[in-house]
Amino acid sequence: MTAISKENSSIGAAFEAFLPAKAHQCWGFSFRSARKGQRGVTLIELLVVVLLLGIAVSVASAKLFQTDGEKLQLEGERLMAALQFARDEAAFGGRIVAVSVTGSEIRFLERDLADPSRWNASAIAELQPRMLPDAFTAELRVGALANQKNPSESTRQTNIVFLPIGVAAPFELTLQSPAGARHISGDALGNLKLGREPA
Repeated sequence: MTAISKENSSIGAAFEAFLPAKAHQCWGFSFRSARKGQRGVTLIELLVVVLLLGIAVSVASAKLFQTDGEKLQLEGERLMAALQFARDEAAFGGRIVAVSVTGSEIRFLERDLADPSRWNASAIAELQPRMLPDAFTAELRVGALANQKNPSESTRQTNIVFLPIGVAAPFELTLQSPAGARHISGDALGNLKLGREPA
C-alpha cells in the first residue's frame, strides 16, 4: 500500500512539472493552478454570457427585420414629416409650396416668383423628390374630393398646395401597402394628422 502511494505521488510530481507556473490565456479564458486559490470560468458565468448574447441578438434582429406593418407606419411618419416641413417652409418662408403625388413618387414644387403660372422643383435638401418603397402607392384627394370615398380618375387631383397662411384646400393622402393603409389629412389651417382610418 505504501509502495502504491509513493508511486502515485511520484507520478503526480512528474505531471506537475508540465503544468505552467503562471496563468495563460486561451480563447479569452484563464487557466490557473488551483493550488494558489484561484479559479477559472464557471458554468454559471458562461450561461450568463450566452444569455446576454442571445438578448443582444434578439434586439438587433427586431430592429433590422421590420414587419410590413412597421414599415408602413415608418413610411407614413416620414411622409408626414416631409409634409410638415413643406407647410412650415411656406409659412415661414413666405412662398407657395406644392406637393405633387403621382403613384409611387412624391415631388415638392415652388411657385416661380417671376412667373406665377410656373412651378419649379424645390431646391431645398429636405424637399427633394422621393420614391415610395416597393409595393407602396399614394393616392390624394383634395378639396371637396377629400370627402369622397371613390373619386373618379378624371376628377382626382394630384397636388397639395401650402400657402403662407395655410393650405389652399383640405386634402387626404392615403398611403397604401400590402399591410394596410395610413391616412394623412390636412385642414384649411394647415393642421396635419396621421391615422389608420380616414379623417
